[in-house]
Amino acid sequence: MMAIDDVIRKTLYTSSPEQWDFRYDLVHAGNGTWRFKFQVTPRQETPGEWEVGFRLPGTDVHFFWHPNVGRDLRLRNVWEDNVPTMTSVGAPVFCLLDGNGENRLTVAGSETKKPLCWCVSEEEESAGFVVRVRYPADCFAKGQVWKSEWMLDERTMSLPRVLRTVQLYWEEECGKTPMETPPQALESVYSTWYSYHQYVTAEAVEKECRLASVLGMKTVILDDGWQTGNETRGYEYCGDWDVYEPKFPDMKAHVQRVHDMGMKYVVWFSVPFVGKFSRVFPRFQNKLLHFQEDRGAGVLDPRYPDVRDYLVSIYKDRMQAYGWDGLKLDFIDEFHMWDDTPAFLPGMDCACVQEGVEKLMTAVREAVLSVCPHAMIEFRQRYIGPDMRRFGNMFRVTDCPMDLLCNRTGIVNLRMLSGDTAVHSDMLQWHPSVSAQEAARQIWNVLFGVVQISVRLEEMSSEQEKMLRFLLRFREENRDILLHERLHVQNPAGLYPVVWAMGPGRVIALCSESHTAACLPAEKSLCLVNASGRPQTLLQLQDSGRYRVTFYSCQGDRCGESTIALKAGDVVSLPVPVCGLAELQFAE
Repeated sequence: MMAIDDVIRKTLYTSSPEQWDFRYDLVHAGNGTWRFKFQVTPRQETPGEWEVGFRLPGTDVHFFWHPNVGRDLRLRNVWEDNVPTMTSVGAPVFCLLDGNGENRLTVAGSETKKPLCWCVSEEEESAGFVVRVRYPADCFAKGQVWKSEWMLDERTMSLPRVLRTVQLYWEEECGKTPMETPPQALESVYSTWYSYHQYVTAEAVEKECRLASVLGMKTVILDDGWQTGNETRGYEYCGDWDVYEPKFPDMKAHVQRVHDMGMKYVVWFSVPFVGKFSRVFPRFQNKLLHFQEDRGAGVLDPRYPDVRDYLVSIYKDRMQAYGWDGLKLDFIDEFHMWDDTPAFLPGMDCACVQEGVEKLMTAVREAVLSVCPHAMIEFRQRYIGPDMRRFGNMFRVTDCPMDLLCNRTGIVNLRMLSGDTAVHSDMLQWHPSVSAQEAARQIWNVLFGVVQISVRLEEMSSEQEKMLRFLLRFREENRDILLHERLHVQNPAGLYPVVWAMGPGRVIALCSESHTAACLPAEKSLCLVNASGRPQTLLQLQDSGRYRVTFYSCQGDRCGESTIALKAGDVVSLPVPVCGLAELQFAE
């Protein structure tokens, strides 16, 4: 690939250049990194959208990554849908990767709030790639200068390393200071969603918390159902946010009983939805971005101050009244322009929906912290960008019940870009009849995130309970390495079959495929977690050494010991039990 500065100078283009005064500068920011700074001034009376981009040759580019890529790292074509980014959706960073999964070019934008359309795609006509961004009309006004920039990184390095530079770029150069993450946001969680859905009651929550607290969970998240007697999984009754007393006759006393068990209490809200059967629907029915017929609910328009004030007052009042420790704020990615969204109208104080989102979330954060200074605020993929890190301290993988591959991939994708923000798994569930190994496989695959459990604990078999107790204890004992140290990954295009982290003298590796060798440094202590379905784990050390190996089952039972001599670069097969682990201690 040509040097990126030469590429931009030779191939840079903009839309309708006769209608815009466009100027740019390429600033070298260090070895292999650049800042593409530009300003644009519209000449027309009513500016429309504006696009800027460049082309680069398609040499040694095989995979494409962005924060919400999920499990599909294939190259996109220019005729496919663009990738949207804005405060409430995604993050403006895109990586072109070589065949080894290392960076060829990473592009990140400083404009994280406005709704942008990104295209980082293969172009058939040139056998190359196009990088372009379309900026919305509300960025511009006639005769006014608008400025922005991109960070460009062409260094050959691992995906976690290059994304770390992007995270710091947003924090240090773009002023996106993240919300502080309290210690309790890193504790294991019990969630009521998959285990109870909307059929949740105070009695059921307390029963689960008594068991969960003994097993090692420290927080309960009360999901949908606490506010309604309707149990059809719809949103027609959302919006009033009063406790449904037949299920929770005394919410404050109930929360106190859970606190007495040593657990924190977090509660779910679907932020944008106001259901057609709610009492407040007539008040807000003309202040909607869109009405979703399939959900029976409108999407509130945050450009109205009274909409924001209502939501903020609800959250603050409920936290004060009941002693909650945080909020799970859902569906924020529904805050965007829809085809039938009205333009700027009387009563609004901003024209841009994302400006309204920022005003809303700033007020929510301040209100919640005024009640509970160490409050937890959970968001979900897709709204996980640098702006959302300012407003929340827990990012959760998107809904993927029983899908260990999606959960593992989501954990890693979030961890690489989220800094000190706590990254949580989607809630884990399994059938009561499955083996302890099968259930453990789900838990191991979210090893490098905070685990959320959502099964009816009393229905677990004794083998499952023993397994869960051991795995939660293992996570707690190794939390500093698992949740605070930087991740190393192998084969991003293969969805991270090996993930590892290293603390002082110790490496912990998650090995999810029996045929992929974990390539690790030869530290004094190594822990290999076999999250595959076969009793085999492959290991390749960077240096030679002699190790004492102890094997454990997924329930913590010792299964065997041996001493092995490992030669640098050699691949050895270790008989690690299915969903068990091997502890290796340096012998000489």
